[in-house]
Amino acid sequence: MHLYTDHLLTLLEDSELWKGTFGFKKDTNEPVKNGGKKLVEHYCMIVKCLLVDDPDGGWHMDDIIKLGDVVKNQIIWCAQSTLLFHLVYLLITTQA
Repeated sequence: MHLYTDHLLTLLEDSELWKGTFGFKKDTNEPVKNGGKKLVEHYCMIVKCLLVDDPDGGWHMDDIIKLGDVVKNQIIWCAQSTLLFHLVYLLITTQA
C-alpha cells in the first residue's frame, strides 16, 4: 500500500468525524455529523494534516485545492475498493 494511502486511512480511522463524513462509519444508527463543514473543507483539512504538515514532503498551501481533489479521489477509491472487497468476500463465502 502506498505510504500516503496508509496515512490517509489512519487519519480517517482515528477520526470519528471523518469516518462519519465520508461514509466509513456503518456501525451506528446515529445521524452522520460532518462538523458543520462542507466536504471540500474536510478535504483541505486532510491535505493539511497529511501532506502540508509532512516535513518530508514538498507540498505547499498554494496547492491545497488541487491536493484536495487528489484526497477526494483517493477517499472515493478506498470506499469503492472496500465495497468491492466485501462483495467478493460474500460471493466466496456463500459459494462454499
